[in-house]
Amino acid sequence: MSSVNSTSASLGNEPLTPPPGIRLDTPEQKEVYRASMEFERFFVQQLLKPMQNAGSMLGDEDKGGEDKTGSTAGYGDMAQDQLTNAVLNGGGLGIAATLYTQMADAAGVLTPTPKPGAATDGKTPA
Repeated sequence: MSSVNSTSASLGNEPLTPPPGIRLDTPEQKEVYRASMEFERFFVQQLLKPMQNAGSMLGDEDKGGEDKTGSTAGYGDMAQDQLTNAVLNGGGLGIAATLYTQMADAAGVLTPTPKPGAATDGKTPA
């Protein structure tokens, strides 16, 4: 399995905090979950891109079409990154968890989560 490339707008080596019900016991599981989170990050960024474009169009009208190459030109991307991080840190859209479950199952690295009240030794719960 190939490793996930890290960029400035990616998760890199940040600690992973999966939602309840997802266990990351092995390095393979962590790698699959990291890839799932990267996909969700990319998806959220694509959802937010039209909002940034609309804001820049409105800003251009207010300035009479002035080119935005001044000191605030890079802040739009930074704002989009921060909004993306806020969405993901707030639990995201749930895409990563679903994608992780499907990819980990297909790769054969998924650890089944025991159901509440289920016996782990093969005996029926009391």
